[in-house]
Amino acid sequence: EVVKQCILQGADPTAKDNAGWTPLHEACARGKLEVVKVLAQYGADVNAHSNDGIRPLHDAAEGGHVEVLRLLLTYGADPMLATYAGNTAYACAKEPKTKRLLKGAIP
Repeated sequence: EVVKQCILQGADPTAKDNAGWTPLHEACARGKLEVVKVLAQYGADVNAHSNDGIRPLHDAAEGGHVEVLRLLLTYGADPMLATYAGNTAYACAKEPKTKRLLKGAIP
C-alpha cells in the first residue's frame, strides 16, 4: 500500500540508482511479491537492466522466489535475456523448483 501511495504521489517506478537498479530489482531480490505486483501494475519495466545487465528475473531466480518469477513471466519478463556476463535467469537459479519453472518458460 505504501508503494502504491508513493507512485500515486509521483514516485517513478522506473527510477534507477547509481548501479542501475530499479525498485523492481530490489523487490524481486527480496521476494516481495505484493510490491512486485504494484510496481508491475504501475508500469515498472520487468526487463529493465542494471549497469551489469542484471534484470529483475535474475534477482528473483537467484533468491528462489518462485511466485515472483511467475508474476514477472506473466508481465512479459523474457527468460532468455542474459546479464552482460552471459548468465540467464536459469543460470542464476540455485533451487531445482526455480530451475524447473524457468526451463518451462524458455521457448
